[in-house]
Amino acid sequence: FVEKANGGNQTVPTLLIVSPSGTESVMTNPSLAQVKQALAA
Repeated sequence: FVEKANGGNQTVPTLLIVSPSGTESVMTNPSLAQVKQALAA
């Protein structure tokens, strides 16, 4: 999953975030603020 989501990059942690509106975001090593923002969107 990590390589597929990041175009071959194996950097972790990789998160798949689904917001309450149903929007999916894949983030590589996000900050806590970025995760909170994605979850609120």
